[in-house]
Amino acid sequence: MGSVGQRFVSGPTYDAEVKLFGRTIQSIGGRSIRTIVKGPPPESAKASVLFIHGTGGRAAQFRHQFQIMEKSLPDFRLLSVDMQGHGESDRPTDSDSHYTPAELTTTLLSFLQEERKEHKGDGPHSLVLVGHSLGTLLALLLFKRLCLEAKDAFKIHGLCLAGGRAKPLALPGWMLSMPAWILEIMRPLFREKSNQ
Repeated sequence: MGSVGQRFVSGPTYDAEVKLFGRTIQSIGGRSIRTIVKGPPPESAKASVLFIHGTGGRAAQFRHQFQIMEKSLPDFRLLSVDMQGHGESDRPTDSDSHYTPAELTTTLLSFLQEERKEHKGDGPHSLVLVGHSLGTLLALLLFKRLCLEAKDAFKIHGLCLAGGRAKPLALPGWMLSMPAWILEIMRPLFREKSNQ
């Protein structure tokens, strides 16, 4: 296990998020990962919806979707994770390898396997994957791994991919842990490259 640095988040927006979602930190792969889980317990949920953020994002960026879906689809379990180095999750400091799509997908798979332990129903647990930006690539990689490694535990009922790219930009790992406001300033620099 490598060394990690704790991410501290504060301010009025964060305080509102804690009030809305609570604050749950799970140990996944030896790291502290913030998770957001809303809705009924796994055994009584019709399905779970996993929201996957992109570079510079965080689990709570889906707060509006959570609020709407809690009211309109109360039988669905809503899930999101602060990927390593984002939001309140630990930031690995020993190498950039923790930010590869494969490693990020492993974190998501580990989280879902922990969720599955709580599911007491018969048969596979129904799941919908929602990815935004880099989260679209992670959703596709997770879909593939679930089909290959956990097809008896999960049944994928849908994929929603928003704002992704067919071919991801090659970015250094340190860039994936930068705060969102810095990435927003840098966005015009990447726009021309991404439109090629």
